[in-house]
Amino acid sequence: MYVLSVDLHSPMFEEPIIQWDENKKNFMYWLRFYNTHVFSLDEAERPAPYIVQYNALMDDYIEKKLFREKEDQRRDQEKRTGKMVETYHSR
Repeated sequence: MYVLSVDLHSPMFEEPIIQWDENKKNFMYWLRFYNTHVFSLDEAERPAPYIVQYNALMDDYIEKKLFREKEDQRRDQEKRTGKMVETYHSR
């Protein structure tokens, strides 16, 4: 539904965003979140369904993904500059 709305440039709700209540705002936030972290990924990169179902597992998955991305960026920067870069620390 969210992807179709974006692809078609069609609003999800009749009223403009400024008039959305908290439920609609939260609904759109979570649609975007899951589209970004689950559905837009290739199947090989996508977390297993049991991870998506449990908040704690999904939080851990996102934290690890962020850590890997930051470490990849750090290594790339070190390769480009030849200088050591501070390591990213997760919470």
